[in-house]
Amino acid sequence: MSSLLRWGLVSVVLIVIAQGGVPVAAGQAAPGGSPIATPGGTPVALGDGFELLYRYAAEDLAGALLNGPVMLGELRNATDRPAVAPVVRFTLLDHAGAALGFVDAMPLAHYVPAGERVPIFADATNFDHNAPGVVLGRWRGESIARCDTGLTLAEVDPTGLEIRGERYQEYPELGPGSFTIDGAVVNNTAAEVPHLDVAAAFYAADGRFVGFDSEWVALPTAAGASAPFVLDAHQFSALPGLRPEERGQPFTYRLMVRRDQRFQPAVCGAPIA
Repeated sequence: MSSLLRWGLVSVVLIVIAQGGVPVAAGQAAPGGSPIATPGGTPVALGDGFELLYRYAAEDLAGALLNGPVMLGELRNATDRPAVAPVVRFTLLDHAGAALGFVDAMPLAHYVPAGERVPIFADATNFDHNAPGVVLGRWRGESIARCDTGLTLAEVDPTGLEIRGERYQEYPELGPGSFTIDGAVVNNTAAEVPHLDVAAAFYAADGRFVGFDSEWVALPTAAGASAPFVLDAHQFSALPGLRPEERGQPFTYRLMVRRDQRFQPAVCGAPIA
């Protein structure tokens, strides 16, 4: 997914069994707790009410464009109002504290309601472009900086966009962790929406964000119209943060409708931590 995209969200949460199961009742809350804490065990304040709850690196062996390390985590909007999520830049440091490169972790949605969480993700292509040759285990830690996109709430607000008829289906003949999620997006606003897509954020049983998949929706979507979508994964290809021992355990997904607009490269501040 391009780092030049910007997104808003609405979400639906379903409990899904990773192997041999079907969706159970909807309505469970967003994942609780911080299974992988930031250094010191406390969130990192990013400014303007956003906190970095946790982050971790994993190895993506089935990347859409490139295999290699990925960075995953979650932010929280700790304010009492909706806000636009920032991009988070992680500068990768070696054992001597020297910079090896950086990766920019994009929020899966820029519109974040009060008190809610949003996943962040930097894929292997991001590592290859900005930290070439850096592999898991080579860096000892990261310095963290907040990067602003200049977006406004009005530009990313997904109000009026609705997901209907979502359905989860497994395909065991293609191997464990092969499934599709389909449904339709309905534009309940009074205006045409020129660009939007749908994403599914996946969470392990302990509440840890472990990956996502997304798809463009037919463009444009007229007022009152609906457009179908299909998301898929092949042998856990969309869940790079899932550990091998977790692949037989239940996982959850959260569907997001995202207004898809372009923005100039994010402006990053000084390191925070």
